[in-house]
Amino acid sequence: MPKTPTRAKAIRLKCLDCSGSTKNVKWCTLDGVNSTRCPLWPYRFGCGPEATARRYGQEFVTPGALPDADVSPDDCQKALQAQKVAASSPFSDEPGRNVLGPIDGPSCSDNAAGGI
Repeated sequence: MPKTPTRAKAIRLKCLDCSGSTKNVKWCTLDGVNSTRCPLWPYRFGCGPEATARRYGQEFVTPGALPDADVSPDDCQKALQAQKVAASSPFSDEPGRNVLGPIDGPSCSDNAAGGI
């Protein structure tokens, strides 16, 4: 008699069937932000969201944190790294971020004209 898979393994198998590959499961965008909401999305790794966050990172269980659906699975890792760098940049214009304003003092044109 065939062994019945656990609930977590059954969800993982369904995700593999739906997306076609493990890479597509990892970068699945059915989080409800980038596209349609799949109720299995937080469990797609074959474990609960808490275990997924510990193993792979919080971005894999946070809706909207992964790259958009128009990014190919092959480029998702690079896109995720770029998002992290942009979010931590002091030059970011996101609300709550440190945005550098204009620099006070003489301009380059003042220096070229002999102003300094």
